[in-house]
Amino acid sequence: MPARVLAGAKQAACKQAKMFWPARGVMWERGERGGVSGALCADVGLPPCSSSGSPAGCRHQLPSLSHTCWHESSRGACRLASWDSRQEAASESDKAGAAVLRAAQNNKTKTKTLSEYRSRFVSQSDRNTENVSSNILKDELPMCPEVPPNLGPMDISTQIKVTFESIISENLNVKSGCWKPQSCVAQQKIAIIIPFRDREQHLKVWLYYMHPFLQEQQGNYCVYVVEQTQNTTFNRAKLMNIGFMEAGKDNDFDCFIFSDVDIIPMDRRNLYRCSKNPKHMANSVDKFNFQLPYNTLFGGIVAFSKQQFLKVNGLSNMFWGWGGEDDELYNRVVAAGMKIERPAQSIAKSKMIFHLRDPGNKGTGKSFHLISKAANRMSIDGLNSLFYNITEREEHMLFTKITVQIGTPEDDNVNLP
Repeated sequence: MPARVLAGAKQAACKQAKMFWPARGVMWERGERGGVSGALCADVGLPPCSSSGSPAGCRHQLPSLSHTCWHESSRGACRLASWDSRQEAASESDKAGAAVLRAAQNNKTKTKTLSEYRSRFVSQSDRNTENVSSNILKDELPMCPEVPPNLGPMDISTQIKVTFESIISENLNVKSGCWKPQSCVAQQKIAIIIPFRDREQHLKVWLYYMHPFLQEQQGNYCVYVVEQTQNTTFNRAKLMNIGFMEAGKDNDFDCFIFSDVDIIPMDRRNLYRCSKNPKHMANSVDKFNFQLPYNTLFGGIVAFSKQQFLKVNGLSNMFWGWGGEDDELYNRVVAAGMKIERPAQSIAKSKMIFHLRDPGNKGTGKSFHLISKAANRMSIDGLNSLFYNITEREEHMLFTKITVQIGTPEDDNVNLP
């Protein structure tokens, strides 16, 4: 039995137990990633668990409830030491988790599809009690801290080989690419938009690192992957606009973070949140020796509040091919009277996955003219001139994928300033 699948089953057992803790503060150790041992509950505002595996390692008091959590470093599992009148229900859920463990150990969890893989780890008792656990104390949860505890640098390998199944096994609490903390109310609701084309392996690496990254930051987030259908010139800016529009139909997001799929942050202190001004979060990439190549660079990873993105009317839809749309967006921000915020370069360090330029993504050839006229075109070229047709919407466990028809460059060949 692969170690990752077995680890996923153990996490499932832990998940079953924690369904009956209103704050859902019990977390499992991500032993295979490292760096979490000894701080098992720290991400949800609890004191660190003892690395010795002692049941007294981590305690938290809730109104009328008392629970204890600890980890067993050799197995990467956790348990509830006590529970209230829901003990009987919790016991049933524990049994369901134990059954998952036995099935994994007997190599009975082989599946054909991702949905089947997910269903192996969701028990009937989990589904029956979902509403009970989600409603308890929901009005009494505190706000998550502005800066979550125990954040710091992390080791990133862009050459790692992972599968969707292995990522799912470590993120069973993610549904359709969405997650939120259960012990506190997140500071913001965040939509992460990834313009995408033929980069499945890059997407796997991004998901492998970014789901734990975002959870450790206690973010209430959803991941959207937006891909164009036809084999035409790539239009990254238009896909970003579409992601903003479609995500906004799903939820009242406060913050929209637009990220290239080939950039992975190296420090959890680089908070994926929006600020008073639009934020550039990829200002220290290894490709550029962790320096900002030029002051107006505004690409890779950028964050806008809903109001900020509406104020600049999104991105221009005129950039077919590689290059220029980020610089034009910078000019829009300035024209709208806003400034660009950037984290310290020591915190914003990121790794870029090496790749050659994709076919169908040649240089725009006209970017300078478009960039220089950004202020003149901003009111008529962007979200309010966007057209597209959705051909498919897929809710994967780890992300929501939206496939769209966006037209051709000839469709946008109009006389704009």
